[in-house]
Amino acid sequence: MTLPRQAILWLTATTLMLSPKAARAQVGVTTDIITGVVVDASGNPLANVVIEAMSLETEISRTTRTDDRGRYTLLFPSGGRQYQMTARMIGMSPIEATLARFADEDRIVWDIRMTQQAYVMDEVVVEGAIQPVRIREPRNPGAVERNLTPNQVANLPIDAADLNVLATLVPGVVLIDATDTTDFAFSVAGQRPDANTITLDGMMIGSGEVPQEGVRNTRVISSTYDVSRGGFSGGMVASTTRSGSNNAQGSVRYNLRDDALAFETGQASAFTSAFTQHQVSAGVGGPLVPNRLFAYLSGSARLRDDPSATLTSATATDLERLGIAPDSVDRFIDVVDVLGAGPDFARRDEDRSNDNLSAMLRLDYLVSSNHTLTMRGDWRGSNQEPTRISSTGLPETGGANESGGGGFMAGLSSRLGVQLINEMRFSYSESDRTGDPYLFTPSGLVQIASQLEDGSIGVRRVSFGGNTGMPTSATNNSLQLADELSWMPGRANHRFKIGGSYMRQQSTSDMGRNRLGTYTYNSLTDLETGVPASFRRTVVSDDRESNAADIAFYAGDVWRPSRGLQLSYGLRLEGSSFSNPPEYNPTLESSLGVRTDQLPSEWDLSPRAGFSWTIGGQSFMTAPDLIVRGGIGRFRSQIPGSLVAQAHTATGLSTSEAELYCVGTA
Repeated sequence: MTLPRQAILWLTATTLMLSPKAARAQVGVTTDIITGVVVDASGNPLANVVIEAMSLETEISRTTRTDDRGRYTLLFPSGGRQYQMTARMIGMSPIEATLARFADEDRIVWDIRMTQQAYVMDEVVVEGAIQPVRIREPRNPGAVERNLTPNQVANLPIDAADLNVLATLVPGVVLIDATDTTDFAFSVAGQRPDANTITLDGMMIGSGEVPQEGVRNTRVISSTYDVSRGGFSGGMVASTTRSGSNNAQGSVRYNLRDDALAFETGQASAFTSAFTQHQVSAGVGGPLVPNRLFAYLSGSARLRDDPSATLTSATATDLERLGIAPDSVDRFIDVVDVLGAGPDFARRDEDRSNDNLSAMLRLDYLVSSNHTLTMRGDWRGSNQEPTRISSTGLPETGGANESGGGGFMAGLSSRLGVQLINEMRFSYSESDRTGDPYLFTPSGLVQIASQLEDGSIGVRRVSFGGNTGMPTSATNNSLQLADELSWMPGRANHRFKIGGSYMRQQSTSDMGRNRLGTYTYNSLTDLETGVPASFRRTVVSDDRESNAADIAFYAGDVWRPSRGLQLSYGLRLEGSSFSNPPEYNPTLESSLGVRTDQLPSEWDLSPRAGFSWTIGGQSFMTAPDLIVRGGIGRFRSQIPGSLVAQAHTATGLSTSEAELYCVGTA
């Protein structure tokens, strides 16, 4: 039984499905670190002072004690940016403060000076909720990044679930529109989309679409000098998922764009009408065990209908703009009807549907005050039908695309004493995509010359029959591991860190490539008489495979000489290699000196140095008046696996891709 698409919309809003993307690790970018030193009035360190921090966003509390040197460190793996702090010690006046992370501080430093005070402790009962302080965005005209919250993007007329689209909200980032076979992408400084990266909870993901209600914060970065971030030379979109808190909470968002609400001028047609889209996102979370185990479940559905712009849905005005006379189209349809390949032979819906579903579950377990375990599972699926239809083609020349995938992530954040912090990540994901044509027959192209109303002659090619780009199939899987160890000696003015990551990606794809052939006709008369001008067909087609491994090591320091100045510097070493090479062609080596069985591998050293200088607003709850950033570094993108995969079908051997091309009466 198939549920109506309207039923899918409401079921997704009430019942969110879960099932355990390509990714690469970026640890150490989602955790808030609070550290400092506690001293008495004379400047001597105080031991065993109780330090308690509560996130104003999640209302989760963490507690620790200072060591013999008065040092303390607290970790909040899910971030939060705002914290209510308390320092207590018998015989000392308690100190309370509210901390906020305004800019790109590597850590939040709260140094405390406690004084003695004699007082009688009375029992006091206080009830009330602590309201988060409203943080205004720093006035930073020269910034190379932007923080985006779900409430901010929800009020914009964009698809907030697609992280690629969110990247375009930063100056200098250009959106690349989606097509029937590609998703939205973005370009920074004119570079290719594969020079960018998208991370979720510090791990790289291949798809940019996640449930809107499951995202707590998104940070778009067009330049960075942090050695822990790598694998891109363009831009980076870093999102953090929402975690459960001590308070049960939930939210639902619904957006509607209806073609009936659009204003139209002139004659309405599939070429000029707008689309209709229902988009719903929901999330719910809370404590499974208070102050110990938290969960947050989110999901989204986007159901979109577009009028399908084809020859049969075009009006006379549309055809004139395409350069084809309406009577020529009528004659063309009559001819292909006789051939058994007309619109009535395999008629499809004139409306194109594009449905996307996604779900995500996050669990946070406080193992102890020193260790926090985070786990996340995600699932996604999409369907597009019809697809791959041109405006000068018949409806049956298209097909249907389906895709799906899911993944699992686990991370362990540990505080090893006061000075050492370790963050470890693991991730595995899978995805697949298939496309099937409506007709498993050869395709046809006919050149039509017709006289238009303005007296000019229009020459266009129209298509019928099957689809040259289908059937298609693709599978991908990714495994990644990463670890980062930080050391903050003394008064935590320095944060030395070393880390490494490993990622393995495997992909197999079959791109169709005109398997059943294409007949080309120079006129409608040639089509009627069955005299093609040429025939082209791929007779040998092999799968495109890629098996890549990427490894990285880095070492760096983040130094804070003063509260407003932060310096970062270090080295990053990255390497890439590919296994499963194509077959060896000795003839090609002897004639051109090129080996087909060797794939590229490389190591690259990336030195970096940067600074961040905040001016004004030096109190804990006052945003800075100005932030000045700068730096220098070397950045490297991954070798695209798609380029390597094409080598499997281009060895020149009999088993590689070959094409038959016939011209004329033969």
